[in-house]
Amino acid sequence: MRTTSSFATLGARLGHQVNQLSYAASDTRLSEYLQNVSKKITSGGQLNQFEYGTIKSCLLGANTNTPTVESKDLGEEYENFLEQYDIL
Repeated sequence: MRTTSSFATLGARLGHQVNQLSYAASDTRLSEYLQNVSKKITSGGQLNQFEYGTIKSCLLGANTNTPTVESKDLGEEYENFLEQYDIL
């Protein structure tokens, strides 16, 4: 794992951490979503409220093994978000 000093910016560090979370996600859609958000962060993009909430929930969930009520709500919001992009 890289040390804090090996990243050029805090955004690069957070992007790397989010990318690492994507590898730990058991849901393929969540993993892909986290990878895309990681790229956005690393390239200097700003997170919207939903992306921020998802990342926060994932980071908090990575520290505990018990799901929280907030993460369940965010999970439903995430699925609803993705469903709007389903192409049949």
